[in-house]
This record gives sequence, C-alpha cells and structure tokens, in this order.
Amino acid sequence: MENEKPSYYSILTADVRYDKRLGKPNPRELFSEITALSNKDGYCHASNSYFARIYEVSTVTISRWVSLLEKCGYLQREIIYREGTNEIKERRLYPISTPINRKVNTPYQTSNGGISKSDKTPIIRNVKENNTSINNTSINKTTTTNLYIGRMKDKDMIQYLNSVDDELVEWITSETEKAPQPSQRYFESIVKRLMSINAMTVQDATKQDENPIPKIELIKLAD
Repeated sequence: MENEKPSYYSILTADVRYDKRLGKPNPRELFSEITALSNKDGYCHASNSYFARIYEVSTVTISRWVSLLEKCGYLQREIIYREGTNEIKERRLYPISTPINRKVNTPYQTSNGGISKSDKTPIIRNVKENNTSINNTSINKTTTTNLYIGRMKDKDMIQYLNSVDDELVEWITSETEKAPQPSQRYFESIVKRLMSINAMTVQDATKQDENPIPKIELIKLAD
C-alpha cells in the first residue's frame, strides 16, 4: 500500500501556509504530502516510517510534525483495530481545511459528503468543532484509554501523552490490559518509564529491552 505513488496534485491551504505555530516549512510540506496521499480514499494511511524515508528524518521527527499538525487542527487521526483485539491494524490521517480547536475532544465522525473518488482533486475534510470534552485530555482515543487518561492528575504525564503518537498511547493501554490486574497505577507506571527514555513511538517503547515495563506488586486483600 505504501509503495503506491501519491496523486500528482497536493494542496497547501492558506491556513496551513501562514500559521506561525507550525514553525519551519517541514510540517507544511508533510501536510501537503498527506493531501496527495488522501486522493484515493479521502484519508492517508501511510506510516511514520514511510514519511521518514521520504524526508530522510527519524520517525520521532515525523511523529512530532504529525502531532503539531493535529494540535493546530489540520489533521484528524483515526485508529483502526483488528476485530476483537487491541492490536492496531491501521492509522488514518484526514487532512482538514478548516482548523479544529484542539483544546476540545473531536472524535472522528463519518462524513457522507458528495466527493467522487474519481475526482483527481485531493480530498480535504471540513470538520466542524465538537465541544464535547473528556476530562483533562484533548487526545482522540478509545473509551478505555480515555478512562485512564481522565483519572490522571500529573500534568507532565498528560502533556507527554498529548505529544506522542496515538499508536503509542493505545499501546500503553493494550499493555495495561494484558496485566493480571489492570489498574490506573500500572498504566501510569508505563507512562513514567516511557517518559524516562523519551519514547515517542511504539518502536521507541519496544526496542528498549534494557528497560522492561516495571512489574507492579499485587497485594491480596484480606477476606
């Protein structure tokens, strides 16, 4: 799938071009590339590794560009799971023409707009702001993940989870749910470990064999 060449045309909207929050041109170039790759299906399913090869940078750098575009409201992410599991099957990136306010939770909504797949113009979603917030976080995640994040009080942890890949946050939830007794404490212990090694992607988290996920001692309550 990722070997498919993008559409010849790409779009760089005025909002993206002149947004000073995006800093250097790189995130803007990435947005333009995503619009080209969204031509066929209305979304881009290319991985960070794919973009890293194109731009000759690390996946961590791509992750930061994607997160910045999402934070500024120019991208919307959807995570697709394999049926009946917490295993990530696909990530979809939807370029957005009208920026979303990222201070609120904006879950993915299916659009039935009349855009023909045969149209050669890149597809950009125009998403209206959804004012439904979920506790302390602006991250679009599964219900289970939102429950864990919603209970968090540590601002540094919340900020960290807002800065990393959605896939990594869902991976943390998956690892927590695999524990004998999944708990908020276990979830936060994984977050602390990943923060200590500055992990930004699942690849970063899984390659650190010398820093295994800490085991939480289980305390048996008296009957």
